[in-house]
Amino acid sequence: ETEDLVLRRLPSEEEIKAWAGSREAQRFEMKGPKEKFDGAPFMGVYVEMIGFKPPVYKHEENEFFLYYWKLKKQWIVGRDWKTDQGPCMFVESEAPTPDRVQTYWNFWDPDLNEWSYDEDIWCPKVGAKTADENVEQEMDAEAAAAAVTKSAQEAERKAEEAKKKEQEKGTEGHSDSNAS
Repeated sequence: ETEDLVLRRLPSEEEIKAWAGSREAQRFEMKGPKEKFDGAPFMGVYVEMIGFKPPVYKHEENEFFLYYWKLKKQWIVGRDWKTDQGPCMFVESEAPTPDRVQTYWNFWDPDLNEWSYDEDIWCPKVGAKTADENVEQEMDAEAAAAAVTKSAQEAERKAEEAKKKEQEKGTEGHSDSNAS
């Protein structure tokens, strides 16, 4: 635990300014089934606290944090990012960011008074497209490409027809002049 705390030291003001100037803070949204998590204060958008390695994200509205605990190889949602104590959610994963987690999140179920898991909890990057949106966008792009191809083929076909008509006119004129 001491090793993890050393790795999670507070950044200096210079480090924070350097990080803040170099890029925008990442944002992730913890999502889950409404019937289980509607109104849960730990669900919602988490904003990166610039300068921390491993990263720490703070909930936009509540005092919850999303952070990586290196020694346990866990992403954790809890009230204290400096310890692994008292999480309300966690997942064992070595994913570099929470949106890349490929396994189920565990959460404390107060009704059962035990840890449960849910395959429908996920934490996408805010502003990132979902797989369905990417597929839809690819399909739109393919449809647009097909329309352009069809339009080009139609234009090519019309040009060939016009060329044939010109050739036929030229051939008709040529045969008339030979007959005289």
